[in-house]
Amino acid sequence: MRPLENQVVVITGAARGIGLAVAERLAGDGATVILTDLLRESDYQAVLPAIRRLSPASRFLPMDVRSEASVEVVVASLECVDVLVNCAGITRRGPAESYAMSDWEEVLAVNLTGAFRCCQLFGQGMLTRGQGSIVNVASVNGIVVREGAIGYGVSKAALIHLTRSLALEWAGRGVRVNAVAPSVVETAMTADLFARPEYLPAKLAKIPLGRPMDKDDVAEAIRFLAGPQSKNITGHVLVIDGGYSLT
Repeated sequence: MRPLENQVVVITGAARGIGLAVAERLAGDGATVILTDLLRESDYQAVLPAIRRLSPASRFLPMDVRSEASVEVVVASLECVDVLVNCAGITRRGPAESYAMSDWEEVLAVNLTGAFRCCQLFGQGMLTRGQGSIVNVASVNGIVVREGAIGYGVSKAALIHLTRSLALEWAGRGVRVNAVAPSVVETAMTADLFARPEYLPAKLAKIPLGRPMDKDDVAEAIRFLAGPQSKNITGHVLVIDGGYSLT
């Protein structure tokens, strides 16, 4: 029996990048995967067939983590959710002294408030049933301070604290809450960084293991934290950075 057989997994931000990699990995473990994002279902037609070959009942549901009503519609449409993976995230870059307040509010609305909203609304059902697993996608930038993206760093640091707070509150009621904190991964969100020829060599020079992270590294860590292999782990932040945060 596959480790997530008969489990329903909701993944936010599942349209591409880390979210999509997680969907593929957990579908392979037998989960019924509910891919959610702002995109239309037609935008998923290229990826859904491969996921459904692994897990036929998997499907897409539109959801905006910034909207309580939008999240409530998805919660109400699902009889039971066993695992929630909060992958939805955005970034806005710029120096602190000129960082637009609108960017600050937008980043926190998605990365922090949106994640809490999903934890709270999906978590209520988990608490009622006395079991569940939540994995939040934080970032090494929530642990190590770097210049140029204050909104993103603050949102991920707060997400780590949120993860630990929920883990403490809900452990006695059967719900585990963990997080992963990857270093930068090449996705649509970071494409502008990787397009700079100097970026990757400079980044690798700061990574003791000397290897770049990729979305499959993160998906495998989430797979571990989401499933029964980590049944005694809660409140943990699994750093995936090749030692970057040690320097």
